Amino acid sequence: MSGKAGAYEQRLFGLRPRAAAARSYRRLEHDRSNRRSQRGAWLPWLEFFLRGVIEQGNDALQRFDALLRLWNAYRAKLQTSRTSALVLDMVDRFFAVPALSVAQTARRLGITHRAAQMNADKRVKAGILQLMPGRVRNRIYLARDILTIIEASEPKKS
Repeated sequence: MSGKAGAYEQRLFGLRPRAAAARSYRRLEHDRSNRRSQRGAWLPWLEFFLRGVIEQGNDALQRFDALLRLWNAYRAKLQTSRTSALVLDMVDRFFAVPALSVAQTARRLGITHRAAQMNADKRVKAGILQLMPGRVRNRIYLARDILTIIEASEPKKS
């Protein structure tokens, strides 16, 4: 999508509004825009706009809270006296980019391919990462729990 219609579905703080809500808002905004231009009805349009800002803000806060709880849970699960800072850095990077290859991880962390592979395998065993199905070479590891929170149509209530 592009133009005005696409603006309603652009990401807000990296989060997309629910598609059905975006379509509904487009219809409502179009109707209100017509009334605003024909009759100067600015107050209803402003109320509509601010209600959308509040809803998107609440949605973003709920997702942020869920991601923060997950980040704390992962760190608590992995933080032991023998855990290297590299392991925690790897987990942190998955919150920035929830799908990475071993080669990307090795480059970003400045470690060997083998070390990155071993760390990825450990995260799979810990339930933090999943191997993307259908790839034999250049495998991609997904942080499925992170993706689930980001892509959910509605964030889970705490």
